[in-house]
Amino acid sequence: MTELLPSSSLISQLQPSELGRLKFETALSSLRARRITQGAGTLLVLLGLTVMTGWLLRLPSLIQLLPGQVGMVFSTAFCFALAGVALLIPGRWPTLRRRGQTALGGLMVLAAGAMLVQSLAKTDLGFDLRPFHAWLSDPNPTPGRMAPNTALAFLLGGLALMLLPHANSRAALRAIETLAFIIIFIGLTSAVGYALKLEFLYGWYQYTRMAVPTAAGMIVLGIGLWGAHQVSTAGPLLPLQAQHRIVWIGGSIFFTIALVAGLGGFAIMQQRTEATLQDGLLRSLQSRSDFFAATIDDASRTARLVATRPAIYRTLHKLNAEPGNASELALLAAAAQSFLPLGFSALAFYDERGLELVRAGTFAQDPELAITLAPSDSARLVWRGGFLFEARLPMREAGQFLGTLVVQRPLDILTRMLLDTRGLGETGETAVCAPAPAEQRTMWCFPLRLNPNVVRLPYEIDGRRLPISYAFEGKSGVIAALDYRRQNVSAAYGPIGELGLGMVLKIDTAELYQPISEQLRWAML
Repeated sequence: MTELLPSSSLISQLQPSELGRLKFETALSSLRARRITQGAGTLLVLLGLTVMTGWLLRLPSLIQLLPGQVGMVFSTAFCFALAGVALLIPGRWPTLRRRGQTALGGLMVLAAGAMLVQSLAKTDLGFDLRPFHAWLSDPNPTPGRMAPNTALAFLLGGLALMLLPHANSRAALRAIETLAFIIIFIGLTSAVGYALKLEFLYGWYQYTRMAVPTAAGMIVLGIGLWGAHQVSTAGPLLPLQAQHRIVWIGGSIFFTIALVAGLGGFAIMQQRTEATLQDGLLRSLQSRSDFFAATIDDASRTARLVATRPAIYRTLHKLNAEPGNASELALLAAAAQSFLPLGFSALAFYDERGLELVRAGTFAQDPELAITLAPSDSARLVWRGGFLFEARLPMREAGQFLGTLVVQRPLDILTRMLLDTRGLGETGETAVCAPAPAEQRTMWCFPLRLNPNVVRLPYEIDGRRLPISYAFEGKSGVIAALDYRRQNVSAAYGPIGELGLGMVLKIDTAELYQPISEQLRWAML
């Protein structure tokens, strides 16, 4: 590898002691640079081989830092291994090193370039190996494909490796310096993105989000390239080179301090704002859930009140003994009509044989969805253009079965609450769902603001549980997750009393975190 040596005129101006000191500093600097390069290469090879082993043996713990995070794809691990091998080729084999770094760098450029073309063209050329990656559940919107910023970093890294064996000019060395700095910057910004949860602030960020180990690997790759660059320059041989090195190191330290201090303060502010927003979402959910349960309970108590009237019992006794008694039927019809002002839209009485005696009002037919309410099976929550409470109550006296009361009561106030988004913004929704048969792992949901039809949904979408599925287990809380539209949302979830229903109050994270996003713009400035 060609070294940039000072001109003979400058060397002649140095005193023997100064020349000796310069040679010693040069040798020491070169040794340190080689150690940095070898250390970085070793780490990259280990990282790449570990993740590739995880894919081959299907071990998520070797691919994801934590469950639910984006995993490093196989092609990314392969490129890290290539870069590590290129950095580890010994300098005592100059021909092998020159050809190896050129070939491995070119292979990285081809692999990363193919991935980048797929992302920019929004197409699939078959390089993702989707079937090979399909078993892992992670938030990667394109399984098997490295993020665009990952592909860009590898593209730049491959170019730097191809330049290393031919660094016989100051322009080539400056290009390697710049490429190494850009790669480190890409890794740092990706790590910062995780710390600041940028995927919640910006919907597009999920498509550029690299895995946490990938971000760390990029920083190591940039440092390794920087070390290889230092070896090629043989250290600070000239005052100009020393000044140049001081500028780069000083600028990097200043940049790091500014980044850590500024974003560290912002991260603290973000956590407080996030906690306030999520706490407000959870309180709103609890208020709506309590109101929903209280309204159902009121309808149920009113229906039981009608079903336990002594006068109704006496009439049913007589009608069971004398079926078709006109005077008793007239009394029962008048009683049924008198109950309509209690909020019922329809009532019907049946005798002990199940034959209808009288009815008042009009029953809604062919409901779009009917959910049996816990803890008994005598009441249902029905959707027919709006919520209806429906109950079928057996009427008994002293253990004797007399007949059955069937009622329907519209719950317009709950219908309005379901579609009411005041305080929830443009993407806010309230969802009320109930589990379908357990073996199917699906749920029925009443119409939503953004989907005005009854819908059946799975518990999981793309391997990630929908927030409301936790409510069916009696749990309450706030979670950032995907919704049925595959959008990032912040969702407060919880059960609705003891009715067997779950409720979710959710809003797109991009909208919920809009105040934080605006503050981030000022923080970055």
